[in-house]
Amino acid sequence: VKDYSDYEFMSSYNNEKLELGTYSYTISVIDKYGNVSQDNVNLEISNFKDSVIHELGNKFSLNEIVLDKQYVKYLDKELVKKVNVNKVGKYSLEYKYNNKKYVTVVEVKDTSVPLLTLKNITYVIGTKKPNNKDFVKKVSDNSDNVTLSYKDNFNFTKKGEYKILVTALDPYGNEVTKSAILYVKDDITGP
Repeated sequence: VKDYSDYEFMSSYNNEKLELGTYSYTISVIDKYGNVSQDNVNLEISNFKDSVIHELGNKFSLNEIVLDKQYVKYLDKELVKKVNVNKVGKYSLEYKYNNKKYVTVVEVKDTSVPLLTLKNITYVIGTKKPNNKDFVKKVSDNSDNVTLSYKDNFNFTKKGEYKILVTALDPYGNEVTKSAILYVKDDITGP
């Protein structure tokens, strides 16, 4: 509503109890000078959702598109196959109930951070130096596409504990950062 004066809203809705179905109402906006704008709107009350967000990689169930689980039995079980849970995207499910056509858009998204497990490493001065990838025990993600980056301040010639930060990033911007320790020790074993 764009108006430079005070205004109020009015509706033809009269507090009746609403059941399943479609209802038409008139919405009016009246400014303080008596100017009126109105429009007709439809309110649909259904047992089915218009849209659903589904997590990438998780099993999809028709329970996700109904508001009351008792209505799942009226849906064709083949609808489940139309949603590729392993690919980000939008999938339209069309179905009928009581001779009325319904459409639910299922949007598969990746909102989960990658799983990243690290391990600490002990390095003995003068031996083969570890690679940054050696600190990664396990990495996985629903997208099966993870980029790792590393930040460290190792000194392989001086005893001590050194921290490495490892960041796992998936193609959808979900990231997790964890740390591991490099223990640098002198060679104390004899020949």
